[in-house]
Amino acid sequence: MKHVLICIALIFSFSILKTNAQKFGGGFVAGFVTSQVEGDTYGGFHKAGLLGGMWINYDFAQKSALQMELTYIQKGSRKSANPDQGDYDTYLLRLGYVELGLIYQYTFAKKFFIEAGPSFSVLLHSYEEDVTGMQKESDNFKVGTFNVCIGAGYNISEKWNVHLRTENSITSIRNDVQTGYVARFGKYGQYIDCLTLSLYYKLR
Repeated sequence: MKHVLICIALIFSFSILKTNAQKFGGGFVAGFVTSQVEGDTYGGFHKAGLLGGMWINYDFAQKSALQMELTYIQKGSRKSANPDQGDYDTYLLRLGYVELGLIYQYTFAKKFFIEAGPSFSVLLHSYEEDVTGMQKESDNFKVGTFNVCIGAGYNISEKWNVHLRTENSITSIRNDVQTGYVARFGKYGQYIDCLTLSLYYKLR
């Protein structure tokens, strides 16, 4: 799997550097992430993270484009203690993914656009703490998950644009099923929801 990811990254890099057709573009992306896990009984987008990577864009119509993205993204869940209310439990889940996405974009009013599309995440590393703050040894995380992305953006200039997205997994991040898990598309599990704010730079 790591060799496949390396090959994809090299293809992206080569494509960005070589793309010179008028309808093609490419560049880099960096941004911030807030996430939660539906089914872990802790609500709220309290886990902060970062994302970064590269993208290739193809304008196939006057207002429509397809964008392929390869990013590293940090997801997870966090619960802090609240001693004032007698709650001393904590929880922390850190998950690092390499994500490949295919996004459709529609531009309107010249500088604004909406976007949506699927993505596939490959798990690189995981770290989990229980309610006492001790690290949990767990190997039941799935290697790959499918997601759906929906968002909007604004073209700041010819080189820069900003994106605000919500990303929701449609397959569970875990292999097992336990009490408290939620159902999506008829299957119980834990599902990651993210909000991302990203800045995109266009090389050409």
